[in-house]
Amino acid sequence: MLMPQPEPQSSTQQYPVLLLNEEQISYLLQRPAMRQVNQRVIHGGSTSATYARLMRRGRVAAAAFAILVAGAAALAWAPRPALAFSWMRPPAPTVATGASFSVSVASLRSADSAAATAGRLEAAGFATFTRGVPSTSMYQVMAGPYVSLDEAERMQQRLTAAGFGGSGLFVDESLRHMPRNDAVARVGSNPGLVLIGAPGRLSLAFEMRSEPRQVNARRVDDTTLDIDIGPIDAAVPSQKWSAPAGVHLIRTVAIADVAGAGSARYVRATLTVPDFARANTRVEGRRVYVDLTWPAEAIAPSAPEASPVPESAAVTSVRGTAAPQDVPAPQERTALQEKAAPASVVAAPAPAPVVTPAVSLAPIVAKLERVLPFVQSAAKSPADDVLNALAPTLSEVDGSLKGITGTADAAARGLLISATASARRAVNPAFTGDRVAESHQAAGLFEAAKALLPATPR
Repeated sequence: MLMPQPEPQSSTQQYPVLLLNEEQISYLLQRPAMRQVNQRVIHGGSTSATYARLMRRGRVAAAAFAILVAGAAALAWAPRPALAFSWMRPPAPTVATGASFSVSVASLRSADSAAATAGRLEAAGFATFTRGVPSTSMYQVMAGPYVSLDEAERMQQRLTAAGFGGSGLFVDESLRHMPRNDAVARVGSNPGLVLIGAPGRLSLAFEMRSEPRQVNARRVDDTTLDIDIGPIDAAVPSQKWSAPAGVHLIRTVAIADVAGAGSARYVRATLTVPDFARANTRVEGRRVYVDLTWPAEAIAPSAPEASPVPESAAVTSVRGTAAPQDVPAPQERTALQEKAAPASVVAAPAPAPVVTPAVSLAPIVAKLERVLPFVQSAAKSPADDVLNALAPTLSEVDGSLKGITGTADAAARGLLISATASARRAVNPAFTGDRVAESHQAAGLFEAAKALLPATPR
C-alpha cells in the first residue's frame, strides 16, 4: 500500500512584521512617554560647543577658587598690627594693678592751711596732695602715692629730717584685685607698668632699667597725653593695655620706642584720659609716676563726706593712725608739667574754688538722660540729618556743665562733661572712629556720674 508523501516544506519561513513607533509602544506597554535627558547638555545638537563652554566655566571657577585661597592665606599670615579690620584685632590686656603706699604728713584744721603746707613741701621737693577728713573739720596733707613700701618709708624719713615727725604710712588696696580681661600681653612688659590708687587720684608708675635723665610730658589733645622717658639703652616693643573696668581717670596705655635728638632713643607712653582729668609727672629713682586727679572743685569745704571717687573707696591703715574708709577727693594743685626733673616737682597751689551749694545738676542730668538713647540709636545707623539734629542739644548741655563755677558735686560734673564729650563725638558727622563705642562710653560715664549724685524724686 502506498503511503502518502508529506509535502515538501519551504526552506524560508515568512513572518508578518508590525512596525510601531515609540508612542504606540508606550501605549501598548502602559508606560509614560520617554523624555530626552541630554537636552541641557547637548544644546542645539552641538556636543563640541557644549564641551568648550563647560571648559571655560571650569577655568573661571578654578581661577576664582585660587584667588580666594591666596587671599585667605595672606590674611592668615599677615602681621596683626598691619590689619585694618578692628574686629580682627585682639583686645588689649588689662594693665597690672597693685596697692599704693602714702605718707600722712600733717593734719590741719583748715583747707587753706593744708594747701599752704602742701605748697611748702612741694617747693622743697616733696610730691604731696591734700584731702578732707569726713565728719570732721580736719584736712590732711599726704605725700605719694608710691608703689613700694620702701619708697614710702624713705619718704617718711625725709619728712622727719625736714621737721615733719609723727607721720603715718597708709595703703590703698582699691585697685589691687580689679577684674582683668582674658587678653594676654604679646611680650614681657618693658618698662614695667603698674596702676595704683590713692584718695581721689590714680598713679601710673613706669619702672625703667635705669634712672631716666629726661621726662617730657605734653597734652596732644583733650584726651591724649604723651610722655617721653629716656634715653634708653635697649629697644622697647610697642604694646598697649586697657584700664580695669570701673576706672574712669584713665582708659588705655600704649608705649612705643621713638627716636630723640641725635641717636638717643626714648620710651613714648601715650595715655588716653578723660578731658576733665588733671595730670602731673614726677620721678622717684628709676620710677616715673603719672598722677591723674579729679578737678580741683572736688574738695571744697562743703563737699559731701562720702568719697566721689570709686577707685579709692577702700583705704586701710598699715602703720600710724587709721585712715578713714570714705574720703572726699583731694585738692589738685599742679597742672601737667612740660618737663619733670628727677629731683622734684614744683608747682604753685591753685586757690580753692567758691562752692555754691544751691547750684543743682539735676536739670542737666535729666536733659542728658533724655538725649542719650537717641545718641546710641543714631550711632548705630548714622544719618547726617539725625546727627546734626542732636548736636545743638549736646552743645547746650556741654555749655551748661562748663558754665557752673562751683558745685558740691564736682566729681559728678567732671564725669558728665566727659560723657557729653563722648556723645558729641558720636554724633559728629566728621567723626571717623567707632561711633557705637563712643556712645557706649558716654552712657557708662553718665551712669558713673549718676551714682555719685543724690537720688532725686521722679
